[in-house]
Amino acid sequence: MKTVIIPAIDLQVGEAVRLFKGDYNQKTVYSQNPAQLAQKFESMGAKYLHIVDLDGAKDGNTANLETIRKIRAGVRIPIQVGGGIRNAATVALYIEGLAVDRVILGTVAVENPEFVKEMVLKYGAQRIVVGVDVRNGKVATGGWLNDSGVDYLKFIEQLKRIGVETVIVTDISKDGTLTGPNWDMYKRIKGIKVIVSGGVASDDDIKAAGDYYGVIVGKAYYEGKVNMEKLLCGKRRIIPCLDIKDGKVVKGVNFVNLKELGDPVTLAKKYEREGASEIILLDIAGTSGDAIRQVVKELLIPVTVGGGIKSIEGFRRAFENGASKVSINSAAVANPDLIKQASKEFGKERIVVAIDGKGQNVVVNGGKEVTTLEIVEWAKKCEALGAGEILLTSMDADGVQKGYDIAMTKSVVDAVKIPVIASGGCGNIGDIVDVFDKTGCDAVLAASLFHYGRVTVPAIVQDFYSGRVLMLAYVNPQSYEVMVKEERTCFWSRSRNELWRKGETSGDVQLIKSMAFDCDNDTLLIQVEQIGKGACHTGQYSCFGDERGEYAMLDSVYAQIVDRAKNPREKSYTNYLLDAGLDKICKKLGEEVTETIIAAKNCDKAELVGEIADVAYHMLCLMYMAGVSPQDVTARLAERFLVQGNLKQRNERGEV
Repeated sequence: MKTVIIPAIDLQVGEAVRLFKGDYNQKTVYSQNPAQLAQKFESMGAKYLHIVDLDGAKDGNTANLETIRKIRAGVRIPIQVGGGIRNAATVALYIEGLAVDRVILGTVAVENPEFVKEMVLKYGAQRIVVGVDVRNGKVATGGWLNDSGVDYLKFIEQLKRIGVETVIVTDISKDGTLTGPNWDMYKRIKGIKVIVSGGVASDDDIKAAGDYYGVIVGKAYYEGKVNMEKLLCGKRRIIPCLDIKDGKVVKGVNFVNLKELGDPVTLAKKYEREGASEIILLDIAGTSGDAIRQVVKELLIPVTVGGGIKSIEGFRRAFENGASKVSINSAAVANPDLIKQASKEFGKERIVVAIDGKGQNVVVNGGKEVTTLEIVEWAKKCEALGAGEILLTSMDADGVQKGYDIAMTKSVVDAVKIPVIASGGCGNIGDIVDVFDKTGCDAVLAASLFHYGRVTVPAIVQDFYSGRVLMLAYVNPQSYEVMVKEERTCFWSRSRNELWRKGETSGDVQLIKSMAFDCDNDTLLIQVEQIGKGACHTGQYSCFGDERGEYAMLDSVYAQIVDRAKNPREKSYTNYLLDAGLDKICKKLGEEVTETIIAAKNCDKAELVGEIADVAYHMLCLMYMAGVSPQDVTARLAERFLVQGNLKQRNERGEV
């Protein structure tokens, strides 16, 4: 089980805050713009967000509803919301009105367990979570202000009986203290999905939560105790870079022979439209401050700015002009203490140190000067001084478009704990996949790939179970980034010039099983589990027609049974049958055959089709348990009826 790391945003009067041990009088404000904070967590790679309306929890209302509405509208990832949800109307408001993915019931679960049961039956256990807030072994209610006297273990057993599958368990005495979770408390909980909450203080605490369904991280992130971006590496970032000189975007090879490519605002907005989640702007000659300010002003996505920044005042001006992060390079080499000062002044997560390398050494001043600094040792020192991220560029690979410097990148990734952005050499999307897979870097920078239009590659989509080719589409770096993060297909529409997630409107989504490039890194094979009617907008299962579709479907179902056996899923009927064993499957098959006969006798075609499908499915389960494949059966049929290709020969009795 992979533990879900869930960033927390606690709301009070529209602000993101954290309480100390649940005390409303001891709070720290961390953001006055919670919606922007949520977007930041999404950009880091968070797969879920935990939102608590503290005012609602205390007073039993929806005091921060509008703030939650803005958060929901601003992010694509699922969110769970708790605090003050004590009746069916409020549950419906969040789930049906705001499209919240999960609601957290707290006080009402203690006071009215039957209500929880009703909500589980109505919305499903996957959308109803119960918050179990514990003080001295007893469940607390009313925003942690009241003690119910109910033992937390007995309460959880009761929740299991009424259908609850997931609980968020918080030791109130640990919350906000940064002293580590109460592991002894969690060890006593059995037979239910547990999300750990309260006391998380370090990366080690998060790793220790690996045996649990999820872990909520709040104050530890806000106080800089954990590297959230590193931990949330489920999303690998692909970042367009604009090198700007004299107000124009330029690009060269090995830092020389620069060619002018266009207006930075126009190009940056183009990349934003194409789905870039962030952009890096480098003023390579320190002469384009006005142009960079204009780009930052025009964009909605985060922008990292670098070039010509040599002082704390330079950092301050960049941030005042809208930069999300600031990158320094030669200035850091000349004055390493600048890293420490900037980190202390603005926060390490906003400080990027760019390292240009040639061979084993750091180069500065646009590659003109080779220093005696060794790349790995300098990266380690930058981390120690307070850098939040390393932007590593191979001068030898830059602009050549033959792939990233794998050895250099891996050496730095292995040496530091902060995120590393690989830069220099990207020629196609395959190069991006290569450097991610071989180095473990957190992000890649690409310039030529975007500037020269080598952005899209064809993607062949294949049914994972049957092997059928479903469709051909096109992938760009942003759609690839989405697929890595969401594990479902997302493509680039060349006609509409926008990203499109397969099945976003039809519901016919494709869940990714594997992705691989061909030997030339210019075509992507995506194997998927096709959900819904099929891949084609015409209603056919495959865009290449449905010939053999009815036969391939049996192969596909059988392959899915094999997959369930190898990778069990919770509440899977197939897994239930396989676990029950051969006798149970035989009994079910007999029942389905009987029902098929009854449907036939009743002359009910629709019912008969359904019953025959049930017989086919249970027969395939029986075949799997007995070690018989569809190929074994078709081979015997071919032998019995003398079928060879499309030629049907007659047997001795003259029958086909």
